[in-house]
Amino acid sequence: MDLRQLEIFVKVAELGSFSRAAQSLFLTQPTVSEHIRTLEDELGVRLLDRLGRGAVVTKGGALLLGYAQRCRARHGRRWRASRDG
Repeated sequence: MDLRQLEIFVKVAELGSFSRAAQSLFLTQPTVSEHIRTLEDELGVRLLDRLGRGAVVTKGGALLLGYAQRCRARHGRRWRASRDG
């Protein structure tokens, strides 16, 4: 898992949409989907339920989302700097 994957997951979870997250992050929707799929495979848990054009956080996803949001809040600038490379 890397910070970019985590950032993408957080954005999808917050916006409830793969396509809106893609627009917000200046990525394509397939790229966002691939990052989420990779993250789910690495963690061995489904993080999001795909519902039509939307996405809803699962129980496992809610745990990761809470952790990621706390990390982002606590580390602000370092979070953004490290994911930007």
